[in-house]
Amino acid sequence: MKSPKMPTDSGLKQQLDAGAGAVLRPIISKAVHGNREKVAAQLTIKSGRDITVAMLNDWCAPTKPRARFPADLVALFCEVTGDDRLQRAILSPRHRVLLELGEFVLRLLEERILEIQKKAPR
Repeated sequence: MKSPKMPTDSGLKQQLDAGAGAVLRPIISKAVHGNREKVAAQLTIKSGRDITVAMLNDWCAPTKPRARFPADLVALFCEVTGDDRLQRAILSPRHRVLLELGEFVLRLLEERILEIQKKAPR
């Protein structure tokens, strides 16, 4: 019985890139759906770099594995699109749990504040 072949460094990198692309491309595509011109223009203004619709198309296209979304644009992209799924997708599992815990606590506090306000004399 043959041992499985260990991927080379470049082979492993290709596998990781393909996996990340499979997760991130649909998120990017959904966030820019129908608004690519506007998103490209806003990213250009906010980043000071020329971001084109063609670049957005490439970042969304599963057929363009070499087109990688720049990490330094993630926060701006989420701000411009009003969609934080890209930021959430790149969080480590630990950080995702911490974020979700913080959001849960915030909801509890908001509910408690509303209860107190309802009971307060007017």
